Amino acid sequence: MPEKFMISRCFHLYETAEETNKMKLFIFAPITLALTLGACAIDPPKAPRVTALAPDSDGDRKFARDDSACRTRARTVTDKEAANGEVDLQRHYDAIYSNCMIANGYQVEAPATVRYVYGSTRFAPYWRTW
Repeated sequence: MPEKFMISRCFHLYETAEETNKMKLFIFAPITLALTLGACAIDPPKAPRVTALAPDSDGDRKFARDDSACRTRARTVTDKEAANGEVDLQRHYDAIYSNCMIANGYQVEAPATVRYVYGSTRFAPYWRTW
């Protein structure tokens, strides 16, 4: 049987229109609520935008351990802020991660920024005079 027929058949079990409307509300209200709340969720950052540079004397294991600890610290703070509805989490995540890595003796490079130049998109004619 098609699904549409099954749902309409379930609603015909109720004798009055009022009971049918209550049942529809009972079924569709939680779905609507879940979709509405899901649309408002803020996704916390997953990785830093900055680059940490290890000195040559440090080993890969030490760097990986420090990197993991700093990411965990930054993620813990920003997850709490995301739950409270804070905005601009990526910038705060990067600041916490950078401060942690600098405290452990690493150099941190800022992310490359993209500059947008606004202006005319028309090309002016180029006339050469000799």
